Amino acid sequence: MTIVDMRDNRSRVQSAIDQGATYVQDQLTEQNLDQFLNSHKEEPLVFLFTGGFHTPGILHLKSGVVAIDERRLVAIGALASHAAFHDYEVLRVPDGEEYAANCVRVNDVVFVAAGYPQTHAMLRALGYALEVLDMSEYAKMDGGLSCLSLRY
Repeated sequence: MTIVDMRDNRSRVQSAIDQGATYVQDQLTEQNLDQFLNSHKEEPLVFLFTGGFHTPGILHLKSGVVAIDERRLVAIGALASHAAFHDYEVLRVPDGEEYAANCVRVNDVVFVAAGYPQTHAMLRALGYALEVLDMSEYAKMDGGLSCLSLRY
């Protein structure tokens, strides 16, 4: 048996490894899935998705991409060119300002974390009114504006 995971979680399946299972850490994509399956076709496979489909630098999808209106998204670089967003105008936050992508629009105001001047300038240049908030304590625990919002 081969156990496959995209993060190193072998400690979670150590008992199976001790009994002879092979552990493979790999990120499977559309591009490499067929090749991977063909190279392991003689053995049973167990896929672990312990962290979901991981995008480096974000905890949740909404931490890395947010709709700020019907046709416009704010996104981190790792998600900005994703095919799922090709029908939208994607505003890519500058490198080093990824946390600013976790913003929330309420009516005509975009709530955004303080400390990200390039992202603030980009949004203001497009006509958005900003409410800049100190999120430093929440950021220490990977919390963001979307985590703190209740919208209905």
